[in-house]
Amino acid sequence: MTETGMDYCAGCHGSDFRGGDVGVSCYTCHNGPSGHPAEGWLVKTSESFHGLAASDRGLASCAACHGEDYEGGISGTSCKTCHTSQSGHPSEGWMVKGDSNFHGVRLSQTGTQYCAGCHGSDFQGGDAGVNCFTCHNGPSGHPYGWFDKNSSNYHGARIASEGPTSCTVCHGSDSSGGISGVACSDCH
Repeated sequence: MTETGMDYCAGCHGSDFRGGDVGVSCYTCHNGPSGHPAEGWLVKTSESFHGLAASDRGLASCAACHGEDYEGGISGTSCKTCHTSQSGHPSEGWMVKGDSNFHGVRLSQTGTQYCAGCHGSDFQGGDAGVNCFTCHNGPSGHPYGWFDKNSSNYHGARIASEGPTSCTVCHGSDSSGGISGVACSDCH
């Protein structure tokens, strides 16, 4: 399919890929949920979860069926069909600190693999055009006051009260730098 392009397939299988002259549609083989080939496509803990596939192969792999703009394409299903919040994330509370769906909590629990599909493997924005620093605009992406010992945001006080879990998302599970490239030992 990718070697010859979707136009080549449409010649026999129809412009909507539902069978055309040959009577064989994409869904003849791709009969999982929503026409995807694997079960578990919508199960976050599954190895077949679409968020992981988008992260591994990039969103461009979705474009053949869902359109170059991801507004539905030949499948008629847009990302926004399920990802209804303003940010495109599926959960309420994504931006509410203290909520169980808060993105910081989710990152601590699942790591960054789900983020890379939309925000790029380097987290510089990717197809979403939004990176961590779009909102985290303090020094080095931390809240303002991160280096001020008198601030409630001072990193030493936060680590003492909350532990290093929120640090490991960017700085790695062993605090040796992670995706940020900055280790505790760089300053301490």
